Amino acid sequence: MTSAKSIGRTVGILSLPAGFLTPVLNFVLFPPATASDFLPSAHGSAAKVRLGLLITLVLVALTIAIVAIVYPFYRRYSERWALAVLLTAVVGILFTVAENMTVVQMLSLSEGHLGVAMANDHVQALGASAHLTWRWTHFSHLFVGTAGSLVSGWILYRYALVPRLLAALVLATSAFATVALALPLLGYRFALSTLTPMGLVQLALMLWLIVRGFAERPLPEVAR
Repeated sequence: MTSAKSIGRTVGILSLPAGFLTPVLNFVLFPPATASDFLPSAHGSAAKVRLGLLITLVLVALTIAIVAIVYPFYRRYSERWALAVLLTAVVGILFTVAENMTVVQMLSLSEGHLGVAMANDHVQALGASAHLTWRWTHFSHLFVGTAGSLVSGWILYRYALVPRLLAALVLATSAFATVALALPLLGYRFALSTLTPMGLVQLALMLWLIVRGFAERPLPEVAR
């Protein structure tokens, strides 16, 4: 059986590139195609957007690798919570696919209507519909991701797999981010700064895992 320390270090190493690639994706590569005024300008950044689509495939691969490692490990402690981690990861991947399909559609709209007057009501309606679809899939994707982090944080805290203070911070910031991401799904404005605490704590967790891994803890008599 692989040691908890080794498993934790592997998870930390795999999580670190995902932690740095995600902001690049959301703030550098995708914005030309996901901005509300994407129609007249997205085609000019087609190479960047397509690079972003490729990066999402890397992120999906990293997610699958991480879940494949932590699921059997978490299952040693709780089958129910390990399953919850697995389910949130699967739903998150499905939302990634849906979001990517919407981004492709938006880029195609921009490229396919270069010769059409942007004042055309039909073109504008298609663009508005595509942007609304992207917004729903994007925030749903983020919401599921923070919910998955919340579940993992509970496992880390409940079984003291990392220092409980760090696990408690993961729980608190993930819960805060999950609530914040529910607001745009209900029609309210979203403030990006609400995700900053979670991002910093997740970075601290990754670094801890890389250095120390998971703690070796006795298994519960009955995993639930």
